[in-house]
Amino acid sequence: MCGIFGVWGERGHETIARQVLTDLKHRGPDDEGFQFFPEGWFAHTRLSIIDLSSFGRQPMANTRGTVWITFNGEIYNYLELRQMLSGYSFRTHTDTEVILAAYERWGQGCVRHLRGMFAFGLWDAERKVLLCATDRFSIKPLYYVWDGRRFIFSSEVKPMARCGVPWRPDPESVYDYLAFGLLDHSEKTLFEGISQLRPGTLLILEDGQLSVETYWDIDARRELEGDRGGDPEACADRVEAALIDAVRLHLRGDVEIGLSLSSGLDSNLLRALILRGRASPPLQCFTYSFPGTPYDEWTQAPSGHAEDGCRYHRVELQPTALLEELQQLIQVMEGPVGGLGIYGYWRNAKQAADRGIKVLLDGQGADETFAGYRYYYEERLRQLWERGDRDAAREEFERLRQHHGEPAGDMAAWMRARRPAVGVLAPDGTALTSSYVHPAFAARFNGREATFPAPFQDAVKNAMYRDLFFLKIPKLLRFQDRCAMAWGVEVRVPYLDHELVESLFAVPTATLLAGGLTKALMRTIAKRHVAGEMLRTPKLYVAAPQREWVKTALRVPLERMIQESVLAEQGYIQKDVLLRQFREYAASPELGNSFFVWKFMNLELWYRTFCTSAMATAQA
Repeated sequence: MCGIFGVWGERGHETIARQVLTDLKHRGPDDEGFQFFPEGWFAHTRLSIIDLSSFGRQPMANTRGTVWITFNGEIYNYLELRQMLSGYSFRTHTDTEVILAAYERWGQGCVRHLRGMFAFGLWDAERKVLLCATDRFSIKPLYYVWDGRRFIFSSEVKPMARCGVPWRPDPESVYDYLAFGLLDHSEKTLFEGISQLRPGTLLILEDGQLSVETYWDIDARRELEGDRGGDPEACADRVEAALIDAVRLHLRGDVEIGLSLSSGLDSNLLRALILRGRASPPLQCFTYSFPGTPYDEWTQAPSGHAEDGCRYHRVELQPTALLEELQQLIQVMEGPVGGLGIYGYWRNAKQAADRGIKVLLDGQGADETFAGYRYYYEERLRQLWERGDRDAAREEFERLRQHHGEPAGDMAAWMRARRPAVGVLAPDGTALTSSYVHPAFAARFNGREATFPAPFQDAVKNAMYRDLFFLKIPKLLRFQDRCAMAWGVEVRVPYLDHELVESLFAVPTATLLAGGLTKALMRTIAKRHVAGEMLRTPKLYVAAPQREWVKTALRVPLERMIQESVLAEQGYIQKDVLLRQFREYAASPELGNSFFVWKFMNLELWYRTFCTSAMATAQA
């Protein structure tokens, strides 16, 4: 994992290049380099994971010196590709050089052969073409600026200021966040004029013209395979094989690899698969915990202290220093933090780095690919009902209700009461909208709706697709990338292996969601690897004491922040409305959903950090 940077359309200056390297050093503390060309320049900071020698230094050229690359990520199938490309005269054992060889063989089509996470800039000096690419889910980020003359790309936004790019809020993105809770749902960012390359995307700069095209998407024909049905056990066999293969590939590297471990099924299944046939060394497992609360992952983990081939580490989180550290984390994140769990993830990555672990596997993406949210099940019920299959809908409704311990209810009444939510949903299905947006600001976007593609006939597959590409995974991957790379730690996400995802979208929805259980297929697979008590544990939709902290330790600081709000001064929010809503919420005995005020706090701190007039002037 690394930091990449490039400028095209102006010559490089060593002073600026070295400043950029300093800005990105946390992403790649092991090595660094830059390369100037007549047309522009590349810079790179390296976190050495594969081929730890100096031969892996970047920017790297092909054997003829005609193609250069600055690359961030891991190509997990690089050994297989290396065999396919045996005619190339390899000088290193890196996956970086494999990309160069693949480009020489397949041109820009090389990205379709790469299995992994990546963002890179590649310069073909003979063809005079600059190519940038992101992996199929943008696990690795790439931000860019294009003004028709000069093109800048980077792993993060902050280094762009070294080239005079100002930090100004993008009104539309600010509105989408305040009104709907949306982040990273489009090519826009919170910074005006700074875009992000979408998942599975190629950007080509040639002859002064910039074009962007999608090279991969989940094929809707997969749904037809799922419609043909299939025995649940046979589906489990196919998906289990794909998952085992994904985990195997994600364990490649020349450094020790650890695991980010929670009490949930996702990471515990990963742990079981990692330990298959493993003799030594012990697997280093890292957990963040909220001691003394019902959300303490440490005490809930079934084998938290067992001698089972693992060594367990935890970091305890308290509310006392949260506000101070939250501002630091927002500086790292370059945007709002999604919730208290992200703060925990940041601290967790630091403890891994402190123990010398440079790579962590993580369960991110399992909910969105194995159908882990309750509202997926509700989408299935709604579709059954509207298609006229009322008996099946009622039967599934009762199973869902019983699994969650809810009192008896009437399916017809539930359908009449249910309204489609606007914008992104919390894991428990509640909406993340807000009503304190200033009317004058909202009027600028009158009638704007949060709508996204629905390429499938199946409502559940559409909900999963939206979460994967627009509503959840893009922002969660940014949070994860920044939290870990702040400490020079690489995070790998096997559940987002694109071949595994493709196999899951070919599974019938009735196999993904069955018997009132989300992740029914994952539970079937996990029975083969994980202890039984874990399989019976219901999904924990709220995993942090965010609501309790907001109502207690953070209450006074939050009231003061609302009263002194810069967002209110700039006309984005009505602070009197928000203050009233927050006081009513804080006084209520119901925990409710605290995201409305968490959202304000994060955007307020982001604006103060990046967009105050003094800083905007200084960076302009």
